[in-house]
Parts: sequence; C-alpha cells; structure tokens
Amino acid sequence: MKKSYSQDQDKLEVGSKRAKSTKAATKSTKKNTSPPWILSEPELMYGVMETRKIPDIVKFSILKDVPVETKVVTTAIGITDKTFRSYLKSNKELPPVQGEWVMKYKELQEFGVDLFGSEKSFDRWLNKYSIRLETIPKNLLYSVKGIQNTIDELTRLANGYPT
Repeated sequence: MKKSYSQDQDKLEVGSKRAKSTKAATKSTKKNTSPPWILSEPELMYGVMETRKIPDIVKFSILKDVPVETKVVTTAIGITDKTFRSYLKSNKELPPVQGEWVMKYKELQEFGVDLFGSEKSFDRWLNKYSIRLETIPKNLLYSVKGIQNTIDELTRLANGYPT
C-alpha cells in the first residue's frame, strides 16, 4: 500500500530525507554575493560564523601574492632581510607561531585592499591615526593580536561605524 503525503504533512517532517534534500537544494541555489566581512541574518542572530582553519604547515611563499613591507615581516617574525628573501625563494615551512602571523597578515592585506579598493588607499589608512585603536594601525602589525585588532577596526568601517 502506497502512502501519499500532503504538502502540510511534508512541511511537518523536518527530519525527513525529503525535507533535508529540499533545504539543501534551496540552499545551493542561493548564491552568497555579500563580502565575507558582512554578516548575514543567521550569523547576527545566532552567532553562527564559519570557522577558518589555519593549516598545520604554512609555506612562506604565500606572501608572494600580498603586498609586503619587509621591515614589518622581519621584525614580527624575528628574521633578517637576507633570511626573508631566502625564505621567499625557497618556499620554507614556518613554525606554527610564525605561520599564524603570516596567515593573519595575509588576511589583513587582502581584506584591506578589498575594502579600500587599492593597495595605495589601504596603505594610506594604515598610516593614519585611529582614535579607537589609539595609535597608527601600522604600529599594531607586529603581533597577531595587533593584526586582529586592525581587522576588527576594518570590519567596523565596512559595516558603517566611524573610526
């Protein structure tokens, strides 16, 4: 005997395979076109944000695509200019602490250039005094926490809060 379901019953079957596949199909057809720093309604309401996994092994060459100021990188990581150039050429693996800094720095650079539209505009902002940060943002780039504070400030700017 074949069972027939009405649409109302189908809506009530939240845990059913059909309901899940319908949700998945609806989800896949919606394309998220907003930038990653602008939160959607569920993220605002429930604090659901995608976690970014930092890879176990970070290669130094990821900085080749990012505008890098040698002084900032060498001071933050604790290496010389010559070693920095050598690491870029040899694609050296970094220890976890240095790798975390490199990943955060890359995230900041990409976010800033995306937000301001050009490297020049972003660099100009990095060199201006921020009242909320109580310093020039470029002075905070020597630690992971400082970079995160700068990213937080950029997020405020992106969402329309004054600095």
